[in-house]
Amino acid sequence: MQQFILDKSAAKLEKLPSKRSASKSNSGFTMIELLVVIIIIGVLSAIAAPGWLGFLNRQRVNAVNDAALNALREAQREAKRTKRDYSVSFKTEAQVPQVVVHGADVAAASIPANEWKKLGENQDIKPGQILLYTNITTPNKAPVGGVISYAPTTAKTITFNYQGTLPQDASTGLTVAVATANSSYTAPTGPKRCVKVTTLLGAIQAEKDDKCPG
Repeated sequence: MQQFILDKSAAKLEKLPSKRSASKSNSGFTMIELLVVIIIIGVLSAIAAPGWLGFLNRQRVNAVNDAALNALREAQREAKRTKRDYSVSFKTEAQVPQVVVHGADVAAASIPANEWKKLGENQDIKPGQILLYTNITTPNKAPVGGVISYAPTTAKTITFNYQGTLPQDASTGLTVAVATANSSYTAPTGPKRCVKVTTLLGAIQAEKDDKCPG
């Protein structure tokens, strides 16, 4: 009987894991394994970061350009609806592109600051991220071969008449462009987008990259 009890106890002891084995299984990653995982994550992040940043930049530029296009169309639509001249004006304030749609009888310079809106206001554009630039010099004028105005702080205006077209003396090819900005906020870099009023009839066209100035 005693022998049977001893044999049974020995069998139970054999089934119990040793403290050393239990300690090893509960210890988790070793320091070397943890370092390897950290290095792998760092390498993958370094590879993915430029692509992700490029994607975010394109999304921002697209959103701001869409806002510029919508503002032009709104001014054109309001001109037809109200049967009077209507304008859309663009400028840069504190390195943020802004826009306002207004009656042409009101000069853009006299419009209160709180009536101007950030272009792409739903995108949480930070100062210095997006550069606004244009070939417009004075309202509805863009001389051929003229100088591009980058981050203009003076409003640049396009006005549609009561028919939603440009006046007969207006320039064609009036362009408002946006792009990611360089570090000094003086020139475009990366993806470019733009909208153009291509004819006196008020045709509006969206373009990108090589078809945009700058």
